[in-house]
Amino acid sequence: MRLPVTHIFRLCRLLLLLLPALVVASACDKDSAAGEGGAPEYNTYLQITLHTGSMIPASRGPQGGENGDGSLEAIERECAVYNATILLYKDANGINGNDGTPISYTFYAPTLTKVGTGSTAYYQTGVLHSFEPIAPATYHVLVIVNAGDLSDVLKSKTLGEVRDYTGLTPYQQTDPNDPNTAGRFVMTSAYDATLAVTGAGGMDNIKQVEVTVERMAARIDFSPGVSYETSGYHGGKYLDAENTPIQKDGTPVPCYEYAVVNEETGTENGDYFYLTHIQPLNLWQGGTYLTKRVCDANRISAENILKAHLVYLGDEGKNSLNEATDYVVSPDFLTRTTTNYTAGTRQAVKPNTALSLTDQTDPNLKYHILTYARENTFPALSNPTSFATGLQIDGYYKKSGTDSYTEKSYVYHIRHADPNNSNSNSLAMKYGIVRNNVYRVSIERVTSLGVIMIEAQDWITVELPDIQM
Repeated sequence: MRLPVTHIFRLCRLLLLLLPALVVASACDKDSAAGEGGAPEYNTYLQITLHTGSMIPASRGPQGGENGDGSLEAIERECAVYNATILLYKDANGINGNDGTPISYTFYAPTLTKVGTGSTAYYQTGVLHSFEPIAPATYHVLVIVNAGDLSDVLKSKTLGEVRDYTGLTPYQQTDPNDPNTAGRFVMTSAYDATLAVTGAGGMDNIKQVEVTVERMAARIDFSPGVSYETSGYHGGKYLDAENTPIQKDGTPVPCYEYAVVNEETGTENGDYFYLTHIQPLNLWQGGTYLTKRVCDANRISAENILKAHLVYLGDEGKNSLNEATDYVVSPDFLTRTTTNYTAGTRQAVKPNTALSLTDQTDPNLKYHILTYARENTFPALSNPTSFATGLQIDGYYKKSGTDSYTEKSYVYHIRHADPNNSNSNSLAMKYGIVRNNVYRVSIERVTSLGVIMIEAQDWITVELPDIQM
């Protein structure tokens, strides 16, 4: 019997509507099938729980070892998760396995659901289905967050190629001059995680795994100091006794005013420093490894030795003096040049706004986010000027008894591990920027020699001290 054309169209439409349901039912009902050699294989359902590290390691720079010696609560946009790529691979040594280990399976979660609030919040994928049967085994899990769908790109790579992958931009920023517009921070696994695939593979046996991820970017905060937050700021100050403006357009100069003090006695000597601008220096613009890696400080003399002693997702160690015993290794660690460095936006100083971040140990000390930065590490240098990320602080210096002003700039290179505020540059990781850390810099005082003083205070796990400049 020939069906009328209209009936044929309706029948095709009915078959198309039924097809998805039939496919799902088949996947749910097929718990296992005979694989090569009679071994069972599984259509596996998987769900990932992601902990995004709502507490960020806060490095005062000086304390050696993993995570500085304190932490700060992350801002919501620094923790938000939009998508995730999940890699499964088999190697007895996990993330520190053989370079040639293949990536066995990949998943992509286009959306995730946030569960809870505050420091206990986490994100969860929906139920992910592998249409490719997954053989029973223990797999190691590596996750990349907010980088879009990398499942096809990374599935064809080996474990060594994935660890060394540098094709990710650590975050997006809609306004290049405003770090508060940064978001979609790329995060990758902070620790090795495993997943045991056993038993049936249907919806009644969804495989669950928890993974902690950390941001690839670091953050630099700045404060003009406790006593200068409001009383020391001048929104329009003429910088000499005759009201002759320094700015060529005839407008007064917004600035913070610092009474210069004697370094030994702490008494004012009649000089003044007027802080007008601040600018990040030596921001690394090259690649960032997908996975963090550390190396014993005694093993970095040559590239072949360095490669053989890398520990992926390793902890930074310290000795009895709290000095760093390991280097965090970033791309071009031994061979870098000034090519991939740039200065950040030079910003006119202004009072902190509602977006300011309060130091919980002193509510009068407020910071604002100066910039986000890529991981930037290198061997100990006799002179950090070319490579160490830092800040240039610009302004005018006025000597007591005169009406003239001299342009003055101070440069501070950010320290990652220098527990005793050493004058030596030979310490491992004295200078550097490490992923997922916050570096806080505040001005404590200006001395009679016109030098901005650096004083490091100890971090406490709950309280939030700072690097004082």
